[in-house]
Amino acid sequence: MAEYLVLYNSKRPHKSLELMTPVDYILRESKNCNMWWTHTTPCLAASKRLS
Repeated sequence: MAEYLVLYNSKRPHKSLELMTPVDYILRESKNCNMWWTHTTPCLAASKRLS
């Protein structure tokens, strides 16, 4: 199953994503997004206040 997920998300082009892989699409679109899912600055600041 893991091999299929890697194939599906990183190697297989998707018609709905303009024939890009999901990984390529996310990398391209993340440059246009101010709220990227790995943005953790507020979480880090909150954890320092709690320490």
